[in-house]
Amino acid sequence: MITSDCPSLIVDLDGRPDGVAVIYVKGELGSESVAEFRTRIATVLAGSDADKIFLDLSDVSFCDCAGMRALEALESDHAKVGPVRIVAAGEAVDILVRILGGAPLLGYVPGMTTGADGSFTG
Repeated sequence: MITSDCPSLIVDLDGRPDGVAVIYVKGELGSESVAEFRTRIATVLAGSDADKIFLDLSDVSFCDCAGMRALEALESDHAKVGPVRIVAAGEAVDILVRILGGAPLLGYVPGMTTGADGSFTG
């Protein structure tokens, strides 16, 4: 687990043997924590040999537009690693995606569930 001076945000990596890095994010993802979020994501991926990134945001308790922009930037920031997909999200992320028009965010649509391979089911 990565820890530092932003106690309201926890980023943890579970590297799977199938080349998928599952990143668990817990806490608040807002304007005050996005720089720390991006730093922590880069740190956990630096030692990873993953070719896909799955984000589990089910424990994100707050997300504002700055947090949403940070999530959107992950795909271009880590294009060398491979595709970035949100595989789970809690109410804070669901609400913001709906408010912003409901377009998929990193493959995620509110109300969808995913399989272990990142594929979505209705």
